[in-house]
Amino acid sequence: GATWYGSGAGMARIACAIVENEHSVLTCCAPLPEVDGIQDVTLSIPHIVSAQGIVRAIYPALDDSERTALRSSADILKTALGAVGF
Repeated sequence: GATWYGSGAGMARIACAIVENEHSVLTCCAPLPEVDGIQDVTLSIPHIVSAQGIVRAIYPALDDSERTALRSSADILKTALGAVGF
């Protein structure tokens, strides 16, 4: 099915956290220097979001299989970005 409603609902949730200064934990993308040894790619991880926007990233503890999956996702993203010239 279509995803435009889901995307809109997600953006509305982030906007509400900002407008209401909620300090909510929301999973979103933001450029970070490194995530679990992974560099040069933006990944979606939990962040605290308030009226100031993203206040800080929360780095969850990952087991080996989760770390492998995260690195695989990062490699896929890096390859896709390289294919379009980034």
